[in-house]
Amino acid sequence: MKSRFLIALAMLGAAMLWCSGTSGQMAPTPLLKVDVPFEFVAGGMNLPAGSYDVLHIMNPNWILLRSSDGRAIAVLSVQVSSSSAKASSTRLVFNQYGQKYFLAQVWTENDNQVHTCFKSSAERVLASRSQRPPQVATVYPKP
Repeated sequence: MKSRFLIALAMLGAAMLWCSGTSGQMAPTPLLKVDVPFEFVAGGMNLPAGSYDVLHIMNPNWILLRSSDGRAIAVLSVQVSSSSAKASSTRLVFNQYGQKYFLAQVWTENDNQVHTCFKSSAERVLASRSQRPPQVATVYPKP
């Protein structure tokens, strides 16, 4: 777990350098832009409600979430799998425990992929204490 944190921290640093380059060619192309109407946890980071760009960095197993104002950023290690074309509409899926939301999946329609986020220790604790499965909240991209 500690090594995953260190890898994520290193990737975050690389992503910040990559995204702050002066050339527009250095910045990765967003997978989607989305307005998240609630505070949430992604990659172990607490992120405020707001507009976010969701991007691949390096390869499909790493996702970067960056707020539109650049003040909030998270790097996630994800597990990628294929989805059927019928079920693959682009969206973010969150697990909700009480008032806490955790990013669980990023679905991308253009490549029929599901990027499943690894659960943080905080989410695992809440899940173990809960008497029932989490509620699911879905956020779709901006048109």
